[in-house]
Amino acid sequence: VLAGMLAPPNLGTDYKAAVDAIYPGMAKAHNLIFMPFLLQDVAQHSDLNQADGLHPNGNGVAVIVRNLLPYVTEAMDKLDGAS
Repeated sequence: VLAGMLAPPNLGTDYKAAVDAIYPGMAKAHNLIFMPFLLQDVAQHSDLNQADGLHPNGNGVAVIVRNLLPYVTEAMDKLDGAS
């Protein structure tokens, strides 16, 4: 499973486009299950982040785990089917 990140828009459109393309490209090149954005439903929610506004707090981590679980489950199912 590869969990992607997205570049913040304030770094410029060219940079954002280049960075945002890295994770999907790696997932495809290596045939990985791809979660587009690890911080889905957490980024920009102040109640789910630490005081720095960047790193998730415990509640934010719980959201990340809930969102990541289907991808991990899919990977485990593929492993079970490979035996």
